[in-house]
Amino acid sequence: FFVKGIYKQWYQRRVRGFGKKSKYGLEFRMSTRILATFLLYQVNKDGSLRVSAGSRHNLTGEAGKAMDTVRSLVHNKAYLAHIDTLQKCIAMTQDTSRTFLNVMELLRFLSMTYFSERPFLRTIVYVTKS
Repeated sequence: FFVKGIYKQWYQRRVRGFGKKSKYGLEFRMSTRILATFLLYQVNKDGSLRVSAGSRHNLTGEAGKAMDTVRSLVHNKAYLAHIDTLQKCIAMTQDTSRTFLNVMELLRFLSMTYFSERPFLRTIVYVTKS
């Protein structure tokens, strides 16, 4: 019985994607992945932040892995409706003229794209607008 129970749990997790649905929405999960990837792209191997476009860009291994994860979302059926947004965010992240200081631009874009009906997020966007 014990082995049969373990197999049943393993099978359920494998089939359903760890067995339970996330309490966070698809757009929120995607937005956080994109923001994390953008921030990782702005950290150099020596730990310094890129704050000027002319500064050297030495990516860490974590940044590459995070970008691979975001790129894989383009081929995921669940994200099919969000391909244009994903591609625009990937381009923004890989644009070497963008720095850590452009994170608010990305946050503004994502929040207006997916959460424009949330009044508290609109406030954040307008307060940080340059």
